[in-house]
Amino acid sequence: MNFVHNLRIRKAADLLRQTGGPSVEQVAHQVGFKSRSHFSSAFKNQFGIFPAAFREGQLI
Repeated sequence: MNFVHNLRIRKAADLLRQTGGPSVEQVAHQVGFKSRSHFSSAFKNQFGIFPAAFREGQLI
C-alpha cells in the first residue's frame, strides 16, 4: 500500500472510533473510497479486522 492509502485507512479508523460517528459506508466515502466493499477489504488488509467489527470492538 502506498502512503496516501495508509493515511486514508488510518483516518477511517479514527472516524470509526468516534461514538455516534458516521456509518461505515459514510466513513468509506469520507476517506475517498467509492465502494464500501473495496473499503472493507482494504481496511481488513491493514488491520486484520473488518471496519464494522473494529467499531464494535471500540465500543466495548
